[in-house]
Amino acid sequence: MLKKNSIISFMLGVLSYFVISTVLEKFGVERDFIIEFIIISIILLSYLVIKYKKSNDK
Repeated sequence: MLKKNSIISFMLGVLSYFVISTVLEKFGVERDFIIEFIIISIILLSYLVIKYKKSNDK
């Protein structure tokens, strides 16, 4: 179960990375430190949410 959740969170992180980068490039914003920080925080947030849900299931 843990492997499935971690794979799902990884896929969500990758998907959100591509969505955010394409949306920002359409608006003409270059990727910089702030954007990378936002993407990393979204990946960590999705990981923590799944971990929190798993601990509540017990």
